[in-house]
Amino acid sequence: MKKYEYKGKQWHEQCFCCKVCMQPIGNKSFIPRDQEVVCVQCYEEQYAQRCMKCNGVSKFSEYGTEIDCYGAV
Repeated sequence: MKKYEYKGKQWHEQCFCCKVCMQPIGNKSFIPRDQEVVCVQCYEEQYAQRCMKCNGVSKFSEYGTEIDCYGAV
């Protein structure tokens, strides 16, 4: 059985889960949120900033639009 360590605490593989979808993090990347962990997919769906024009999650310009978007808001 694999064990994980995060912030000095030990976790069983099946117990180290995303706080949103409750699925084990396993080999996936995660983002710390409110002293817990969130998988990247859930973070992008629930918490990430979104472009005001296309609602996509991406890098933003100083105007709040996605860098990949074309045209003004």
